Amino acid sequence: HAVYNEITEYLKGVSVRDIIQDSSGNIWFATYRRYGVVKLSFTGEIKAYNKASGILSNLINSLYELHNGNIVIATEDGISIIGRSGNVIKNYNYDNGLEYSNIISIYQDENGTIYAGSDGGGLYIIDKDSITNYTDADGLTSNVVSCITKGENGIWVGTNNGLSYYDGTFRAISNIDFSNNIYSMMY
Repeated sequence: HAVYNEITEYLKGVSVRDIIQDSSGNIWFATYRRYGVVKLSFTGEIKAYNKASGILSNLINSLYELHNGNIVIATEDGISIIGRSGNVIKNYNYDNGLEYSNIISIYQDENGTIYAGSDGGGLYIIDKDSITNYTDADGLTSNVVSCITKGENGIWVGTNNGLSYYDGTFRAISNIDFSNNIYSMMY
């Protein structure tokens, strides 16, 4: 059975790259080219955020809700952050430290540090307004960082050439078998 409603009609024929539900119950859709980011509020209202709204690009790769409820938008031209007010409150791009601005993955740790994975420029660590870049020259398994998540004492970084673990330094993870599993390596 097909479902037809206002949001399915709105997004009909549109490339959707990511979907998240925020802590307030709103659903956010990352679209590629057409609308930018589409927010379906818990009341049913549809609102689009795009370049005219202040985000860096309508080419959206992924979305992430920060601990404070702000929404991070990973675009091909950098990172935009929408505040709880519904306005763009911050942009990170080439001009302020993202040398390779095609961002495809986002993660925030418990200290509020934002990790941004790029499609060819490695991993960016954003701590307030300080941006540090790590690449394969620093031990990352690839400069294409497709996913990031919490580890016991650091972060897991998935790339297009394997898995890395970062806890101040990068460790490439390889050749895991049942007798030497990933848990025994990390703990």
